[in-house]
Amino acid sequence: MSKQEHSAGKFVLGAFLGSIAGAAIGVMMAPKSGEETRKEVGEKAHKAKDKFYDKAGEAKKFAGERYDDTKKFASKRAKDTKKFLNRQKDETADFADDQKDEIDDAVAKAKKEIDEAVADMSEKVAAAKKKLSNRVDEIEAAAEEIESESDDDEDE
Repeated sequence: MSKQEHSAGKFVLGAFLGSIAGAAIGVMMAPKSGEETRKEVGEKAHKAKDKFYDKAGEAKKFAGERYDDTKKFASKRAKDTKKFLNRQKDETADFADDQKDEIDDAVAKAKKEIDEAVADMSEKVAAAKKKLSNRVDEIEAAAEEIESESDDDEDE
């Protein structure tokens, strides 16, 4: 219960009790006969009861209006919050997709560069192997020549 509703309830109760107290004091102070006094007390009690129901109706209407206003406000806030969260979810998903695409592109680029580097190294290794093989052939040929010259020198 809000402070306004609580205050409205207190007001209605105070008005009712005030009316009854006022009627009782008025009856006691009036110099009238018993029948007139009873009639007047009955009329004032009836008026107080009517006034109480009027004020209670006003308080009920006021509380209902505040309830409706609060309900509309809460509903609008819930819808706004839901829209905001859905928008954030979509933006986050889009950002994640963009990041994934960038990572995929970077991985593909790195793979291509690695493949090119491996191919280049393979060519260099093959060239070095051929060069080394040629050098080994040259050394072997030179060794055979030296050996052959050595054999010829021994035969002499």
